[in-house]
Amino acid sequence: MSLTAPLLAMGAVFVARKALNVGFTLLTGSQPPDARDPHVRFDKALLWTVVTAATAAVIEVEIYRVLTAREERNR
Repeated sequence: MSLTAPLLAMGAVFVARKALNVGFTLLTGSQPPDARDPHVRFDKALLWTVVTAATAAVIEVEIYRVLTAREERNR
């Protein structure tokens, strides 16, 4: 699991962020806020950053928990 979990988490987070971006674009008709763009309002950039970071954290925690449980069952 030492190499599998981080790679799986990185891949899953990449896919989730792409899905979030597509979903945002479909719902709003515009691109997601870019925190690096000085023309984007701070509250919008912050909210989008919180949503994407929280999604990534949940995915990472769940992957590690599932893989750890599977590893413990196989002992």
